[in-house]
Amino acid sequence: MRFYILALLCLSISTATVIQMANAHDHPPAVQAEQVSRDNSSSGRVVWAKVDIPAHTKLTRGQLQAGFGHAKFVPVDAPYSLKEVVGRTTAVAISTGQIIRKSQLEISQVRKD
Repeated sequence: MRFYILALLCLSISTATVIQMANAHDHPPAVQAEQVSRDNSSSGRVVWAKVDIPAHTKLTRGQLQAGFGHAKFVPVDAPYSLKEVVGRTTAVAISTGQIIRKSQLEISQVRKD
């Protein structure tokens, strides 16, 4: 009988651990980094996708979220504000939670007046 109680206890602990690990993947990386670090010396402002964004899509505020990410995970070409990306067009598809990079956006046409 003790064996069954011990086995049931181990099973419930392992199930709880698996559920916690699965729930950790529900949040974008930038959100996790924001929760870990709010110190400006070790974090950088980033913009990430709140939804999947197809290639060649004009970006809107509703598709994006801005916050802080740990400096170690912030790409060099990551825009730091929504103003830098809203209205721009994606060159490639961007997944939910992915940090936006300037290299993922189409190059703006230079007007020759």
